[in-house]
Amino acid sequence: MLSNNSRSYFLITSIVLLLTACGGGGDNSSNSNINSNINDNLNNSDNSSNDNLSSALVLQKPSISLNYFEDTFRVFWDDSNASQYRVIYWQGNNPPQQYLTNQLEFTAPELDTSGEYTVIIEAYDDLGNSLFSDPDAIII
Repeated sequence: MLSNNSRSYFLITSIVLLLTACGGGGDNSSNSNINSNINDNLNNSDNSSNDNLSSALVLQKPSISLNYFEDTFRVFWDDSNASQYRVIYWQGNNPPQQYLTNQLEFTAPELDTSGEYTVIIEAYDDLGNSLFSDPDAIII
């Protein structure tokens, strides 16, 4: 089976030969220039697609920091190359609270009870992959 570049080269070369046979290709020097341009374009397209693959963003594990802030807390995290983040926090055995955001920080609504809160950030990419931060805790 031929690769996409081989098929493209074969198709373009066939068109050039057909044009030449019909008298539309000009002299041999222009044909060699066309073939040279075709090879240059195929080689350049290979490099640009490889460059795109190597520069793709890779999802990273979020690293978080917590700060006490007026009867609540603020959590900050590093950019993890994510399209969205889920902030999960809870106190003791209480059910967790969850918030979705595309920001790199979150301030919890004013908390009713004081105590220790555990916080985790989940980073999502556009493909649905996700990574969790290490849990961190703060006392309010």
